Parts: sequence; structure tokens; C-alpha cells
Amino acid sequence: MPTGISAQRSDCRSRASAARQRWLLSAALLVCAGAAAQDHPSEYDVKSAYLLKLGSFVHFPEEATKSPNFDICIVGESPIAQIVEMAAHDETIDGRPVRVVRHDKAADARACAVVFLAGSGHMEKDLTALQGADALTVSDAPQFLDRGGMIQFVLDHSRVRFGVNLEAVSHTHLQLSSELLKVAQFVKSRTAEATPAQPKPAQEEKR
Repeated sequence: MPTGISAQRSDCRSRASAARQRWLLSAALLVCAGAAAQDHPSEYDVKSAYLLKLGSFVHFPEEATKSPNFDICIVGESPIAQIVEMAAHDETIDGRPVRVVRHDKAADARACAVVFLAGSGHMEKDLTALQGADALTVSDAPQFLDRGGMIQFVLDHSRVRFGVNLEAVSHTHLQLSSELLKVAQFVKSRTAEATPAQPKPAQEEKR
């Protein structure tokens, strides 16, 4: 039976594993709810499930938590909007009811907790409009992290995963949970280097 440091390490590993399982279970449940009788959830069902849960793994500044609602805002046109609206019914984050709001302009979403930017045609302009705002920016647009976004959905062998840009987050008062970083496919650090969220086999690290 493990004792001392070994027991503590074992306990830490157990808690981390349990936290990851809770995250994945929550996402899976939301996917099922958003799928609305579909046999298999679509790519957008999974993205919507992640989008709805991301806020639970972010610490927002006190000023932002004074809003009566937890606003998830969609800027532009995306199939995600309708799915998130359906899944957000009766959901709460930090004790506040989740409200999904659609905007045509990113400048109108500065007070939102989470902002999903659809498309890529005006991405630089949209991100510039959100500079200085304590809003978690999310998108599935290509090179979103390189453009200054915080979380980007990516497809990995037909599975929806996400990457994180800590450099972009560091310019706000937001703090991301370590559990969120553990389940990310990759994390772009403050030194602008992409680092894997989990150890990779030796042969992959040489690439």
C-alpha cells in the first residue's frame, strides 16, 4: 500500500483522471442533448457542446461576474448558434443562467463571457475589436490561434479537439483551469511555442 509521497502522487493522478472524466462526460451529455434525436452527433454538435462548457473552466474577473447572465455570443453565421441555443436551456455557469446572443459585429460582443467568431473573412478586424475585453475568444477558423485567438476547434482524424493560445489569454484578466489545458490537443505557450498538452511518443517528438 503506497505511503507518503507515493500516496500523494497516486491521489493527485486519481483526482486529475476523475476531473478529465467529468469534463468528457459533461461534453458527451451535452452532445446527446444537442443532437436532438440524431443517431450520431455531428461535428457542430460536438463543437457546440465544448463551447457551452468552456466557460466552466475559466476564472473571470470579479467585474465580469456582476452581469446577471453568462453570455455566450456568436458573431457571424454558423450552424453552432442554433445548436448552442437549444443546449443552453436551463444551463448555468457560476450560478448565472447561460444566455446565447447573436451579433453581427464583434465590437458589440465585448461584454460577453465567451465569443465564438464564425468564418475567417474579417477575423483580424474582429479580434482587434475585442482587444482589451475579458472575453474568451473561440473559433474553428484556420490559423485562429496564430491570428491572436484563444481557443481553436480542430479536427483530428474526424474527432473535434481544440488548441489553446496562452499568449492571447495572458493579455486579459482571464485564467484558464489546468484541467482545461490537460484535455487540449496542444497549447501555444507565452513564448509562442506550440507545446503538446500530453506527452507524445519519442518518435513523434523528433518530427
